[in-house]
Amino acid sequence: MNTLTEPRIARLAAQDDVNFGPLSSYRRLVGGGEVPVFTGIQTCEPGYMTRLHWHPYIELLFVIEGEATVYLEGREQTAEKLVAGDIVALPPNIPHVFGNAGTKTLRILGIHTSPERIVNFVDGTRTGANGYVDHGTGAGGPPAGSVQAKAPQEETTPVWRGMSRAEISRQFDMRVAVPDGQSFTQARAAKSAPLRASLPGERDVRYGTGPRQLVDVYPGTPEGPIVLFFHGGAWRYQSKEAFAFIAEPLLAEGITTVLVGYNLIPQVTLPDIMREACEALAWACKTLSPGGNRRIVLAGHSAGAQLAAMALAHDFSKDGLARSPARAALLVSGSYDMEPHTHHDRYLDMGLDEVMLQRVSPIRNAPLDASVEMVIAVGGGETPGYIRQAEEYRDLCAARGHRVQLLLSPGDHHFAVTARLGEAAHPLTRALMRLAKGH
Repeated sequence: MNTLTEPRIARLAAQDDVNFGPLSSYRRLVGGGEVPVFTGIQTCEPGYMTRLHWHPYIELLFVIEGEATVYLEGREQTAEKLVAGDIVALPPNIPHVFGNAGTKTLRILGIHTSPERIVNFVDGTRTGANGYVDHGTGAGGPPAGSVQAKAPQEETTPVWRGMSRAEISRQFDMRVAVPDGQSFTQARAAKSAPLRASLPGERDVRYGTGPRQLVDVYPGTPEGPIVLFFHGGAWRYQSKEAFAFIAEPLLAEGITTVLVGYNLIPQVTLPDIMREACEALAWACKTLSPGGNRRIVLAGHSAGAQLAAMALAHDFSKDGLARSPARAALLVSGSYDMEPHTHHDRYLDMGLDEVMLQRVSPIRNAPLDASVEMVIAVGGGETPGYIRQAEEYRDLCAARGHRVQLLLSPGDHHFAVTARLGEAAHPLTRALMRLAKGH
């Protein structure tokens, strides 16, 4: 057994950060050698969520600041929230997830009761002694009684449309495609903060019972058009507050702007979020246009574009409204075919089996009303996979009789393109204004 005979001091400032992607980093403190535990501090930005994983020993997580969410496999509906000062002891050999479902930075001290930090993922991959990155497909998988690991596939083996898992990750996992994406997210939030405070309107108006089912309303001309915007963030992070900049150019044209908040994975499922998006649209119709005489347009980016597209496929006559109350939509960089997300690690916790894919993919659920005008936008600097998805969804809508346009924003990647909606003269913003005014 390892024994420690002399005091050992580790100074946080002297340690190097290990990058865990655009939303998280890890700084090792002590561990290995004569020290029988492995400790480190992980910093997680809002929206960060681990993959489902397990350790062959007890792990303790102590929240230094922020808010963490932790749940064990099979207990997603009873996720525990931890705040500063809370600690949780996680049993060995039980798959679990933790992350930052709050709105502020999370810092958490991880204590591994082993001299090595060993992480085993439910897809069969595992780490070695340093436990920092996925490498190899060593023996061992989840213990008996837990989720069964998928048979590991070679990273070069084609698994979808001739692409390997590694290539799919490069094409469809935006943490890989745009490693500095967090800087763009932070810039949008910084731009929005003063506008949210100064622009006229109501904030945090409730449209549903969920904790994040709130909208910010920036009113334009009383009888003028309404734009509902659904933010992106992989269905698991970001918030409406960071997109107030979108309202500024629209308000100048008399267009009421509604920024929609919604609950996030893992607290809810993707179908739950889709239902919330429909509830937001129904609320806007009944509250802002009770007579049905105002033109309502949907807009969304990335995950938000998927939500808006699926709202166009929902029959609102069940809610006492027109079958398809939205008259137009601007969809930016959307995930219209969810199937590639089953072949990379980002969305292992979403339950994307064949039944779910049919239920949540806009490419399999076309808009109900062919008279809805569509602009399908995508950054010219996006991955070929995302551009192809935009083209294929455009083709689907065109084949069903929609007036539809494919709009490329030259040079913009997945995180950069959204900022264009704050530029009044940009073609993306002009397209949204045109859709809202019905020109």
